[in-house]
Amino acid sequence: MNSGSLTINATNGAPDKQVRQLALFQEINQLVASNNSTEYIVQQSLNLMLDYLGYCAAQVYQLSTGGDDLWLYLEVGAGHKPVTQTGDIFSIDETNIISDSARQAELIYISNINTGPYSYYDSGDGVAGSEVAVPLRFGGELLGVLRVQAVNPNGFSPNDINYISGLTNLLATTIRNQRKINQLEDSIQEIKTLYKLQYLGNLEQQQMRVEQAQPIGYEYIRTGINKTTGVDDFSDLNLPEIDNQAGITIRQSNGNKELVAPIRLHNETIGVLGLQDLADDSAEWTADDISLLEEVSSQVALAIENSRLLQQTKEQTNELSILFEATRQLTETIDLQQIFHILTSQTISYLNAERCSVLLLNDARTHFETAVTQGRDEKNNLITLTDVHLVALESSPALQRMIRNPSRVVVHADDAEIEPALKEHLLNKHDTAVQTLARFPLIVRSKLIGLLEVVHFHQPHYYTSNELQLTQAIISQVTVAIENAQLFQQTQSALEDTQKLYNISRKLVESTSVDEIFEIVLDSAKSYNVDRVSISLIDRGPDGSIESTTIVASWDRDPDKQLPVGTRFYTQHFSLVNAFANPPFHPLISNDLTRAHDQDPRMDEAFRQYALKTLEAVTLFSAPMFLGTEYKGVLSIYTRQPHTYSNQEIRLYQTLADQAIIAIENYGLLQTTRQERDRASLLYQLGQALGNTTSVGEVQNVVMSFIPKIGATDGELYITDGTDFVSLASTVMERNKLTPERLATIGLSHSHEALALTTEELVVLAKPDLPPEDWPLAETDNLGNVQTLVCVPFFSQRSTLQGVLSLYHTQPDAFTAEQIAMFESVAIQTAASLENAWLLRQTNIVLHETELLYNITRGFNSAKNTDDLLNVIARNLVDTEIDSMA
Repeated sequence: MNSGSLTINATNGAPDKQVRQLALFQEINQLVASNNSTEYIVQQSLNLMLDYLGYCAAQVYQLSTGGDDLWLYLEVGAGHKPVTQTGDIFSIDETNIISDSARQAELIYISNINTGPYSYYDSGDGVAGSEVAVPLRFGGELLGVLRVQAVNPNGFSPNDINYISGLTNLLATTIRNQRKINQLEDSIQEIKTLYKLQYLGNLEQQQMRVEQAQPIGYEYIRTGINKTTGVDDFSDLNLPEIDNQAGITIRQSNGNKELVAPIRLHNETIGVLGLQDLADDSAEWTADDISLLEEVSSQVALAIENSRLLQQTKEQTNELSILFEATRQLTETIDLQQIFHILTSQTISYLNAERCSVLLLNDARTHFETAVTQGRDEKNNLITLTDVHLVALESSPALQRMIRNPSRVVVHADDAEIEPALKEHLLNKHDTAVQTLARFPLIVRSKLIGLLEVVHFHQPHYYTSNELQLTQAIISQVTVAIENAQLFQQTQSALEDTQKLYNISRKLVESTSVDEIFEIVLDSAKSYNVDRVSISLIDRGPDGSIESTTIVASWDRDPDKQLPVGTRFYTQHFSLVNAFANPPFHPLISNDLTRAHDQDPRMDEAFRQYALKTLEAVTLFSAPMFLGTEYKGVLSIYTRQPHTYSNQEIRLYQTLADQAIIAIENYGLLQTTRQERDRASLLYQLGQALGNTTSVGEVQNVVMSFIPKIGATDGELYITDGTDFVSLASTVMERNKLTPERLATIGLSHSHEALALTTEELVVLAKPDLPPEDWPLAETDNLGNVQTLVCVPFFSQRSTLQGVLSLYHTQPDAFTAEQIAMFESVAIQTAASLENAWLLRQTNIVLHETELLYNITRGFNSAKNTDDLLNVIARNLVDTEIDSMA
């Protein structure tokens, strides 16, 4: 990805930032898995961090080889430099954020550079912003420091700091692995150089083999040279005695004179050179004879030394060749099975063994299991054996000692002090009795992970120190390869998990309903080897205390054990419901529910028994769902088989729980916003419709037409002026069959509408909250099927009108608090419209009366006699009656 092609708004909300952080982590993991150089990977990672998260600068400082200095390795962006920094290098003992972080081996966060404890070069705009420094560490080894700066003060939230710490661990692993690879390549180059330097051609014809535990000699008896295992004629020589002599001696033996010269090498007598005079006439050994023998003795000693050196060189060359070949093969693979195959093939060939195996220790450290075994066929060719064996530690004291003290062990069947159980294993475990068994521990990161087992069937094999050293050298190379392979697998696994979480996060963001969110979470969790998954949300009482949890989504591999949605667990029965309300907030994990002891202290016995007997679960993983600091719910995962939850699973399930509650809350906020928008739109439409009304009847008709739109099954509107005026409207068909007088009597005399008018308060009734015999609508005319009732009183401010808006629903607890608030708004608008219509009616009446008086007055003024006056009065009274009838 081109880091310059992406523009990110750094002020987006937390959910969007988490999505960007996941995307950034995915990009960096892809860089780490590439074949690019470490410098390119780190440089691009810093660029991506600035592009995705909106920071202004980032630097990586590396620790010098001596560990005394820090020097600027890579830098992106523009930030402030400490005043103690000279050029791009400074001492680890100086006082600045980088040196302090490296020296103290801990993260340092400065929320405001301007008010912090450190001083900086003025960049021209003044010192401002915030920064964080995190040590780059691999295990206990300090590699350097990562420093990130933001433009604004308080630019890093706790989640940002945790995220940067995670990225720092990934970058430290990348830098350290590259160093290991460089060291391995240097070692290979050294081996190649030594191999070339020590290669002396074909030494096979020059080799002199010294047979073990038996002296070798040569004799000349005039007819030729013979090889012997001892010189009989010199068998009475005492080498220690000769060793104490200064030089050549002359001895008399069997009537012959013997001239004996010690063969000395490095001030040690390693043999003798003797001459016998076999002639009949005895002659004295001359000084020249003695000098010649001394010279010959020296030359023989030198020849023997040269021969030994040649033999050692040959052996070392062969060993280096084997080590080089093993190293070459190991550098070409990261597959663990292939690495074990290389180890066994090299070892069985070098030690001339009949069988070689790699046994791995299981996670529970109870068994060794065969990973690779190589043997020989009838033609002595190497073959891979497919048999898999499990060796229990409890049945092998020798392996138990290996666990307690990992060290090399070599035993022979003919050893006098061998344990009877081990001797029985050697003689009877295989088809052919084992004569020699050697075990070499495989230790990675100071932890025993397995052992290399070498077997000799036909005869005992007594290892030389060179053989043991070379085998151990190969094992050392293999453990490095294993560590690198494991790190690669962990990186790949982390990349896969990150990709999964990214996909889950993307699906949750794109979800359009709560049910879809639940389905995504359940599908993601059950894709692992689990048997049951459930999501439960917290139910709180009026005082905010936790009363219960309710299952809102669940899945079970066994449908017969499926708990229905809506199942509640109360705190009074299970204290586990309240487990995450107080610290600690980390997941509750039980790897074995059958054991009453060794459980998390938060696990209560009642729920453990319930999980065991009702759900038939063996393990439980319970991850809390927090929104900020508020405990919202729990994600519970069960298995019905023994299972140990790995760190990878724990991280994934907890992240899944966190993402789920954020998605649920976001959806709830979205729905609330939509409902508020819809209610506002509906109230606006109602206001527009009521604005066009001019009479009480028209107001009633408009309000009744909106009853279904505001979520009620039916509704009624009662209007009165407190005296004789009463106006009624109902959407209940059966109620419209009643006479107005009967309906007015029911509503305004002794029913819930009368209660609302009298108390001037809202009346809300739900049938499930009352016993059936106390339900007030049970005997009310034609309202027997109503389950929920809301009566909203309203009063006019400028007239005597008042009334009640009654809303009905056939479902229990059908109206939410938001709906009831909207009913009150409808009632207020109704009261205002009725008031306007009433005032308009009164205004029209006054206007008509005024017009009548005007007409009568004008007729009186123009009347000429009594008959005219009577006609004016009669005509206007007739018009008034007609208007009244109209």
